[in-house]
Amino acid sequence: MTIFKTAVRLLSGVIFLFSGALMLLGRDEVYYRGLEYYGFGWSSADIIVRILAFLFVFSGVTELIGMNKFRSYTFRVIAGGVAVIDVLSKLTWAPEHELIVFAGIPFAPVIVLTLLLVAGIVVAGIERQERGFKKFVFPLVLIASLGITFIRPIYIDDWQKPKTIEVPQVQERLDSLYEAHFDTKREDDIFLAAFFTTGCKYCKEIGKKMGIAARRGDLKNTVVFFKTEEEKVQTFLKENHCTELDYQIIDEQTFMFLTQGRFPTLFYSNDKDTYFMRGSKAMNGPMMRQMKADQN
Repeated sequence: MTIFKTAVRLLSGVIFLFSGALMLLGRDEVYYRGLEYYGFGWSSADIIVRILAFLFVFSGVTELIGMNKFRSYTFRVIAGGVAVIDVLSKLTWAPEHELIVFAGIPFAPVIVLTLLLVAGIVVAGIERQERGFKKFVFPLVLIASLGITFIRPIYIDDWQKPKTIEVPQVQERLDSLYEAHFDTKREDDIFLAAFFTTGCKYCKEIGKKMGIAARRGDLKNTVVFFKTEEEKVQTFLKENHCTELDYQIIDEQTFMFLTQGRFPTLFYSNDKDTYFMRGSKAMNGPMMRQMKADQN
């Protein structure tokens, strides 16, 4: 029986580590799922995903080495609870949810993995035998787990606040695009204009974010501008799950003047200023917070 318990405990530890690795390796997808299905905030989603990954990595290590004191065991119970809630949410009240804990794994194996994970926690709880670890082992494992999951700076994009445009011709072109698309003058209305090319890696990432924002009701008066064929635009929207976005194909001269050849480029206008951001840092936390504040 002892061999069986040990095998279950070790298997549970491996599953904890496996799930933590999935969260870190597929961080963007987990981030998107947290935004869309669990309502994480635009700035808090990244840190929540990292905390979850840390929780599972730390739980896996302590499970494998048999660290069963109250502190380390509590971490494992919390991690197990998160996994169970994630699975139950898909089984019951939210079948449309995509999983966070075992991101990218088919649902049937996920149920088995979750049951094994819980079994390991139960076995460790029954044993409750501590293997004579030195006092420094707990903080050492804690710091190592934090280091692995927080190796990239938090909020690296949030340090980049949107810049205001200082060229009157840019504002004139944007207002003219607004008027042509909505058939009315902009006045002081808010307006988000995004400029994408269909083959741009960061355009695809921002497109996914904008699709989520549209489904959350966080976007108003938003148009994505392209300079390519209709068929390619339709494919782009479908592949990046952002078919909810309004779009328009414009002439290349206007497109290149406003983007200066850098993609994606986003302009956001409110009653005070027009802000712009380019590249992978477009549509970050500060931009979304400003937009939500203007809509309230």
